[in-house]
Amino acid sequence: MSFVRKSAFVAAAAVTAAVLGSGIAFADNTSSCTDSDNGAGGDACLYFNSNYAGARVGDPYANNYTDSGKTYTFHSWAGGSNGAGVAVKNNAASVSNWDHNLTLHIWYNSNQQGAVQTIGVFGDANLNSTLKNENASQSWG
Repeated sequence: MSFVRKSAFVAAAAVTAAVLGSGIAFADNTSSCTDSDNGAGGDACLYFNSNYAGARVGDPYANNYTDSGKTYTFHSWAGGSNGAGVAVKNNAASVSNWDHNLTLHIWYNSNQQGAVQTIGVFGDANLNSTLKNENASQSWG
C-alpha cells in the first residue's frame, strides 16, 4: 500500500471511529464525579453496584439516560470496573449527588415520569427497590 493510500486509510479509520464512538456516549458522560463541572454545578454520580461500588458515570446535565439515539454508559474508575460499558438506563444501583445547591431526582421512566427517588444536596443513596436497576432519567430541583 502506498504512503498516500495508507494515510487516507488511517484518516478514514480515525473518522469512522470518531463517528461510531460519538453514538455510544455523551461527551459529558465520564467516570469522574465532581462538585463543579465547568460551571454546570455538581454531577449526578450513578454506580452500577449498591453501596457506591462498581463502574460509575458522572454527569451534571443528563435528563434521559438514552436520548436522541445516544446512550449513557458506566465507566471504570479507580474504585471499580464491574459494569463498565453497560448502559446506565435500568442498570444503576446507587447514586451520589455532588451538587452544592440542588436535590437530585432519579426517575423510573424517561422524561421524568413514574416513581421517583430524591437524593439531597451532597447526599448518597442506594436506589430503593422500585428504582434499583429500573432508572431511566434524572432531574434537578
